[in-house]
Amino acid sequence: MYKTLILSLGSSIMSDDAIGHVITQNLIKKKVKADIIQLDTDIFKLNLFFNNHKRIIIVDAIQSSESPGTIHVISYLDFEKEINGKIRGSHFLNIKEGIELLRLANSKIAEAEIILVGMVVKKVELGTDLTPILIKKIEEVCNIIINLVI
Repeated sequence: MYKTLILSLGSSIMSDDAIGHVITQNLIKKKVKADIIQLDTDIFKLNLFFNNHKRIIIVDAIQSSESPGTIHVISYLDFEKEINGKIRGSHFLNIKEGIELLRLANSKIAEAEIILVGMVVKKVELGTDLTPILIKKIEEVCNIIINLVI
């Protein structure tokens, strides 16, 4: 077990929403020293894989009025300031609400440092093709995440 858990959220059949999974697949290929999982769109499955990690890095597609490919690195402590009204996940329950519920349900998750690494997407629709600008940003996001691993 590593100190860092990296998890991606998203749907592989909803175009740009799969960006988190594509990034974590690249991190696996790079043999990053972290536990890496893909949770589809259910953040609550985190409970099944969490093993007293010190840091949780969540990789996800986000929607905002910013340009596609814009990268956000947001600490859980800054979610309120950074997320409210500016950006949102592409899932039914927003990531902030999901993490708050997980932290209430599991005191060990509440002790972990949680960081969201999100990329602004252009489209979330049925399909498997990623927007070209997102593909160009994959390596940059991987490097950011590698530098966050403890």
